Amino acid sequence: MRKILLSLAVCLIVSCILFTIPSFAAQDSPADVFKVSHLEAKAFTKDDKLNEFYNYAEYDSTYYYNDPNNGRVVGVVYDEETEKFVKDAWIENLELGFKVKTDKQGRFEINYLPDGEYTWIVKAPGYKGSTYASFPVNSILGASIYRFALSSQRSINSNLKLDKEARHDHATEHESHPLESDISINSTHTGWPVIVNFSVNYNNVIYYPDMDEYLYYVVASELWSPDSSLYSGISSAALLQGFKAQAVTARTYADYITRMYDKHNGYDLCSTTCCQVYNPHYTNQMTIDAVDGTTNQMLLVIYNWPTYDYIFVEAVFSASCLGYTKDNEDVWGSNPISYLRGVVCPYDLRPTLDSGHNVGLCQDGAIGYARNGYNYIQILNHYFTGTTVKICNPQA
Repeated sequence: MRKILLSLAVCLIVSCILFTIPSFAAQDSPADVFKVSHLEAKAFTKDDKLNEFYNYAEYDSTYYYNDPNNGRVVGVVYDEETEKFVKDAWIENLELGFKVKTDKQGRFEINYLPDGEYTWIVKAPGYKGSTYASFPVNSILGASIYRFALSSQRSINSNLKLDKEARHDHATEHESHPLESDISINSTHTGWPVIVNFSVNYNNVIYYPDMDEYLYYVVASELWSPDSSLYSGISSAALLQGFKAQAVTARTYADYITRMYDKHNGYDLCSTTCCQVYNPHYTNQMTIDAVDGTTNQMLLVIYNWPTYDYIFVEAVFSASCLGYTKDNEDVWGSNPISYLRGVVCPYDLRPTLDSGHNVGLCQDGAIGYARNGYNYIQILNHYFTGTTVKICNPQA
């Protein structure tokens, strides 16, 4: 992704229709939406997290490739219509030519897989074959966690690399203007906020996740990388701070646009750059740790501290910024917003790549700050002037 401010709520709908990649056009038609999901087919449990995703699947559904220093993949295969796990489904790695079969709980595990991006072909009797392309294995991020859906009605195709390219190619096309005429931008609220409930449309399925479940797949999609090169020379502990900064930003942004903007034809959030990139088929251990470590935390602008008067924050972000972020009015021609001030970004990892609107958080710069010893709160305070990270009340 990289996200955006909108001048009128209705512009959100228009920009999604006009400027997103072709696959999104179908998403925005209510007649094409055929399923509602509450993410019942979860890829992991609390015990899996406590066990750091080791001993995830039964022995016969565990595959060992070659090098113990390489990455790990765990995952599930589930029925898209019933959200039940599918046993005895075959998962084939197209590049390396091996297969693994799911156990009776629909689980599989692959160990010692080299870092890179892979295409996976998923098949089971009674289902259409599905293809999941450019799914990464990145050992510094811990286990890669996949949720592979099968359908008896259609072949499912998901490509994380195309999502990545769409975020870069269409970043400026998706931009529009902040709600300068909307009083809610500068309205002061009293009484501690409760994180909102929301719905999100992915591939014509309307999901109703809780916030952290949603962020497991947003943060992983937004910080998608096919290999470890972008993270070379950074420790896992430092990298976690960059992922936490993205988690708080994405939580704040999802809450803001759900509150402040009209729905997309009956749902709150799309799954493209028009909102935040969401792919419910891939996450990783680093992302899960970042989301869990910041649960219920959002950015707010606090006034009159004893009474906790505050305003919500439209926490926009983009991929890189050429060493400087920008004031919102210089990009969108709107009234200045206090927390969207341009700042120097000396640690942009790709200083020759200008990707996005350059307002708010610079994702590459945030990782660079983490590499240089900054924690996630320091990173967020740098990019969002005058904001405070606060623990809000959980969703009802």
